Amino acid sequence: MTDLADFCRNSTMITRVIDGEAVIMDPQQGKVLALNEVGSFIWELLDSPHSQGDLLDKICREFNVGREEAAADLEEFLAVLKSKDLVVTA
Repeated sequence: MTDLADFCRNSTMITRVIDGEAVIMDPQQGKVLALNEVGSFIWELLDSPHSQGDLLDKICREFNVGREEAAADLEEFLAVLKSKDLVVTA
C-alpha cells in the first residue's frame, strides 16, 4: 500500500459505535464487522480522507506505541478493510 493515497470510509457502510467499539454493516452483502478499540479509532478517523502516514502519526500519539509495530499493523488493517470494500482511496 502506498503512503501517498488517502483512505476514507466507503460511504455505503452503516456504522454504529457501541461501548467505544465500532460495528460496521455492509448492507449490500449483509455482513457485519466489529472493531476493537484501535480499529474503532482508525475507523473514526476515516470519516474524512487521511494518508497512511497521517493515520500512523495519530495512532502512535493516541496509543503510545512504537512506530514500526504500528506501521505493520496499520498496513495489515487497511489491507483487510480494502479487501472487504470498507474503505476506498480518495
